[in-house]
Amino acid sequence: TTVVTVDSDVQASTTNIYGTLRFTRIASSTMTLVGGNITVAAGGTLDMGTAASPINASSATLILATDTSAAKNG
Repeated sequence: TTVVTVDSDVQASTTNIYGTLRFTRIASSTMTLVGGNITVAAGGTLDMGTAASPINASSATLILATDTSAAKNG
């Protein structure tokens, strides 16, 4: 199984998780999802903290954004 750790500020579009996408417990990090969906496939894991391995509420952020280019051009 592939494990990818978000340990900085990143931006992505459509994201499909087949392995594990986890947020670091050490550094502050943000994942901004722009213009797409995030899908966790069967057997996949989105780890933004667990009871056994919590993340401070101010340490990890997942932002779901919409494309605003039409409003800017419109």
